[in-house]
Amino acid sequence: MKKMWSNYLTLVITLTLCYIVYLFIFKQPFTITPIILFVVGAAIAECIRFFVLKSNEKKDDTLKK
Repeated sequence: MKKMWSNYLTLVITLTLCYIVYLFIFKQPFTITPIILFVVGAAIAECIRFFVLKSNEKKDDTLKK
């Protein structure tokens, strides 16, 4: 349960930072386009993190043997 909250918090912080960067770059109010970009970016980041965790688990298994 604790891990889920840390993942959620990380996602919220990342999206907030992306929104701040978006405001500085484009200097316009929030529209639907960056929401789509943020969701796609978050999905890609989650996929990368998932595969990195899986590869680390495999390394741990081979080291334990």
